[in-house]
Amino acid sequence: MSVSIVPGDLFEEEGHLVVGFSDTFDTCVAGGAVVNPDSLQGQLLRRRYNGKVLLLDKDLDTGLREARPVVVEDRADKPVGKLSRYELGTVAVLGERPRLVFAVAYSRISNDCVAESGVEELWFSLERLWDAVYRHGQHERLALPLIGYGLSRIDFLDAESLLRLLLLSFVTRSRQRRICRELRIVLRPEVFRQIDLREAEAFLGSLGSGPSRA
Repeated sequence: MSVSIVPGDLFEEEGHLVVGFSDTFDTCVAGGAVVNPDSLQGQLLRRRYNGKVLLLDKDLDTGLREARPVVVEDRADKPVGKLSRYELGTVAVLGERPRLVFAVAYSRISNDCVAESGVEELWFSLERLWDAVYRHGQHERLALPLIGYGLSRIDFLDAESLLRLLLLSFVTRSRQRRICRELRIVLRPEVFRQIDLREAEAFLGSLGSGPSRA
């Protein structure tokens, strides 16, 4: 198992990808009211589905066929976007090997389209994500963004704290069984510059994670 922390573009990475979603798996970017077109969800729609919302929604419906909504909102209460809410940690596996996309719901979106999450919600969602990667990823390379940084409003954790949380979650689960042979945490260049790589490597070393590089 190896862990890399790199600057770059998630969608240029080889192997499987992780993209965070809200609990409604909303996909509408029109006007930016529900999904910001510059977010990873918006980029997924644009770069993997050529902007075709119906194709992405079809893949999401397939990936969620074994999941059941925990509640269905009334249109009067949620004027825009999807109405079915899924449990946090629900993962829809999109596409085909060798480039699966693990769409994980780790934030709740309010009826006025404000997404929020927290440490407990993120940790639980990561646990469910590793389960899905173990079942479907065949130990192949996984590229992961800094989930929780940005529009999900986990504002009380900075980039380094979120990175440590991700690393701790991955290494803890990997002690039970191997999730993938390589995890690449891909950061936007401006976020990567905020990270003390020596401290990140030392933290990984303290977890006994094996080979790592930044």
